[in-house]
Amino acid sequence: MDFEEKLNKAYRKYWNAHHRAENALDKITLLIQTQYPNLEASVTSEEIIFIEKDNPCNEYYGFDDIKARYESNR
Repeated sequence: MDFEEKLNKAYRKYWNAHHRAENALDKITLLIQTQYPNLEASVTSEEIIFIEKDNPCNEYYGFDDIKARYESNR
């Protein structure tokens, strides 16, 4: 296998993983929005952050943070 074939194979692996991650993020977002319709997802290179639609200054890092802080603010 030459360099170009290896590079193309590596890119295909990356994009397949990328699309699987996007699908998983969509599922996570739908599940969270079922319980918390005012939250939307944002993704960084390290984590998924949920942001209040009507108050973008409020960010939540993971479900435990949503349960602890979001619910206590309501």
